[in-house]
Amino acid sequence: MNCPKCQQPIESTHNYCHACGYTLPSDDSSGNRSSKSGEKHGHQPWYRRPKSVRLAGQITASVLSGAVGAMIALLLAFYVFAPENGPLFGRRSNVVVVTAAPFEERSSLGRINASSLLSFHDSTFLVIDDLTDDAFYELKFFADGRKAEPLQRHAISGLKPRMVEDFEGSTAVEVNGRKYFLAVSSLEKDEGENTENGFVRIAVGQDGGLTGDVMPGFRSWLVANNPAIGQLAEGPDGLDVQGLAWDPVRNVVLLGVRSATSSRQPVVLALRVKDWNGPWTIDNLESSEAISLAVATAEKPKGIYSLVRHPSRPVFYAVVRDSDGRSGAAELYVWDGGASGTVKLIPDLVFHPAMRPEGLAFGTIGDRPALVIVDDNGGYSVLWVDELPFLAS
Repeated sequence: MNCPKCQQPIESTHNYCHACGYTLPSDDSSGNRSSKSGEKHGHQPWYRRPKSVRLAGQITASVLSGAVGAMIALLLAFYVFAPENGPLFGRRSNVVVVTAAPFEERSSLGRINASSLLSFHDSTFLVIDDLTDDAFYELKFFADGRKAEPLQRHAISGLKPRMVEDFEGSTAVEVNGRKYFLAVSSLEKDEGENTENGFVRIAVGQDGGLTGDVMPGFRSWLVANNPAIGQLAEGPDGLDVQGLAWDPVRNVVLLGVRSATSSRQPVVLALRVKDWNGPWTIDNLESSEAISLAVATAEKPKGIYSLVRHPSRPVFYAVVRDSDGRSGAAELYVWDGGASGTVKLIPDLVFHPAMRPEGLAFGTIGDRPALVIVDDNGGYSVLWVDELPFLAS
């Protein structure tokens, strides 16, 4: 028979139309269809059931999503507005998210690739640009931490372009009543830059003038006198130094290596200068034992991108990131300076994923202690030491 609604044929075993879903009425007397006496047939068309299931699923998902969203909103509201010593969760953690304000100035070679930083005077720091071989850049601040004026080039007497290239680390040393800055290149071998002589001593004059001495053959000496370099995942050819710090307790210079060891951990090389006033040559150096930092094992190898000592405590802060430099946000660790390499992640400080922090320096701004961070993308950030418990003495 045909459907009385759409006139499409209906199979004799069915009491509904496949085409339009029309349900045939029950009529026992006609003999065409049979059902229990007085019972209305409730069979639903096959193509309507999935739609009903999808609609019910959407409604359920919407209800659950709304409930979860409301719960998250309530938790966030409690976290933000609850008292610091509230009864439910205890003390509320104050996480600092570090972002960088751009320098805006550019050198003749492009943007300022800030690879390291030095404290120079109150409210004045020196930015090391890995594209500038013969000068640093003065970064001056107002007392509130705002940049006071454009970056000013500060020439280093004795250095010339291409004499030493790719400066990546720096530190300050005060010995025998004299002050020096040290700068080290990346010592990378495969980038076509002059890194063989990449360890520079810079005397700081009373008038603020800078005079540099280059150490010939430093990279070859360092590789030959440090077995730990041979244990790097890529061997000596993969050496890449990014951090430099002075340890006045042990009287050693520490080099933070971006290249990870075969165990995927960062390594710190150490060397001793025999006579700070003597000739700046490899004969004036002694090698010390390298230290692997016990950073938690991760899927990707970890390396050091900056290293700085606390001004009043015998601890060091290291910026650690995936050694390939292309993935993963940077993290800040505190190292006790010991040979065991014991470190602790600072969870209360988080770097923005777009930031590439490569320079840390403690100093003062308006006589107020500060930690200034510079970004390889060309920017800076100021943290006040007295506002952050993990930096306070």
